[in-house]
Amino acid sequence: MNTFSCEGRIVQNAELRQTNSGDALSNFRLASNVGFGEKQTTLWIDCTIWGKRAQTLNPMLPKGQQVFVNGELSERVYQKKDGTEGRSLSLRVNDLSFGKGTGDANGGQNQHNPSKVEIDDDIPF
Repeated sequence: MNTFSCEGRIVQNAELRQTNSGDALSNFRLASNVGFGEKQTTLWIDCTIWGKRAQTLNPMLPKGQQVFVNGELSERVYQKKDGTEGRSLSLRVNDLSFGKGTGDANGGQNQHNPSKVEIDDDIPF
């Protein structure tokens, strides 16, 4: 079973798109800090939410929003412009919870906080 969970902040507004077959998907990039002190690094994860839930959640995923995600993690290997091999992490999001907001006038809270959105393919919302 492939299950990955992490917390991070969205680095740019989520983008809502449609596949050629008409399926909706919402993409966003998550920055998650790993380690402590001088050894702290940032893990960059490309996240995707599919279906009607992508349409519903997309407006709630602005740059800076803290989220907790859970889903299936995969690695993509590609060739960089300089010819070296690059790798990126992708997460098909199954569960998403909102953390602190983007630092708005409500002291870092927004109308979506705190809440958890269970993503279930059987729920037609």
